[in-house]
Amino acid sequence: MDAQTRHNLKTNELGELIGEAGDFIKTPAFRTTVLLVGLGAALALAIWSWRTSSQRSIENAWQDLYTSQLEAKDAAAANAALREVISRNSDPALLAAARMMLTDKLLREGFEEDAKLEPACKEAKEMLGQIIADPAIAPQVIAAARFKRASVLETLSDFEGAKADYEALTSSERFAGSPYVAMAEQRLKSMAEVIAVKPFAPGSRPVASAPVAAPTGERQSVTLPLSRETPAGEQVEVKPGVTIERMRPEDVPQNFEPLPEAAPQNPAPAPADAPAPASQPASPAQP
Repeated sequence: MDAQTRHNLKTNELGELIGEAGDFIKTPAFRTTVLLVGLGAALALAIWSWRTSSQRSIENAWQDLYTSQLEAKDAAAANAALREVISRNSDPALLAAARMMLTDKLLREGFEEDAKLEPACKEAKEMLGQIIADPAIAPQVIAAARFKRASVLETLSDFEGAKADYEALTSSERFAGSPYVAMAEQRLKSMAEVIAVKPFAPGSRPVASAPVAAPTGERQSVTLPLSRETPAGEQVEVKPGVTIERMRPEDVPQNFEPLPEAAPQNPAPAPADAPAPASQPASPAQP
């Protein structure tokens, strides 16, 4: 077979394929296939465009979050900017960051001014609760929010609520490896060691503490030199659990000097004609 013949055969085969393709294009199956492929391509393009736009929007929101704090003139403006970021966005990580920042600012203002402390703690408690309740938040962020909420509850004197948050940190494997777990364990230990303070109302008598009793079955002995009327070695119980004993002669230290006998407080007056003591010279007679 020469080259010309082979060329003619190839041309005939190509013509047949083109003819079959033209017949297939005219069928409804081809039009359906083309329609489905076009719809798939349009959907993929729309999803890509939406993801790109969302990612760009989140990036802009993060930038606005930090820029607004740098450009704020005062604390009120900074807080207002954070509230606006929270209201305009829905990204869980961005909302958690904005709420944590706003919580820190509110608590700082509350500790600087007593009148703002309780309202600030209550608002911080609510915002931290929203972070904890969001399942899309990372465990590390939830651990930080739980520990901070427990501290806020302690400030509000809700010690049972604070204890529950601390225990949630220490008992869940979800927070394993977080530094807040060790901090929560330390706080629980400190709370357990707190001594309850007895209530005292101004103007009322303080509540007296119960006396400490001597251990049962034990006697505390103190050896003291007693009066001469007490026989040596005799024990005298001065109060329950405490006895004193007169020293024996052989137990008295060599350098011990007994106290002199105490003079009577109200001595009887001496008679007018009584002679003066020998140790005192007689007064000269008055003329």
